[in-house]
Amino acid sequence: EPQRSGPEAAGSTLGTPAPLHATEIPLDLSRVEQVDAAGLGLLVMMHRRSAALGVRLVLAGVPAHLHHLLILAGLDRLFFFAMAV
Repeated sequence: EPQRSGPEAAGSTLGTPAPLHATEIPLDLSRVEQVDAAGLGLLVMMHRRSAALGVRLVLAGVPAHLHHLLILAGLDRLFFFAMAV
């Protein structure tokens, strides 16, 4: 069978996790200006999916307002935070 590339190949594997060799995935949030409940829900979903794969989701560049919101919502305990350099 010929090897496919482009959108057809991506569509055929949609929903199938790619082989992952990383132990952590950094997520740069430094440009986030606003977050609503849907955004928090997305972060929780990403945390759950990465944890199910044995990978740690690391939040980097978290603005103060988002960090405060995560604390208020009790979600700060779910995440690992990258240290500022």
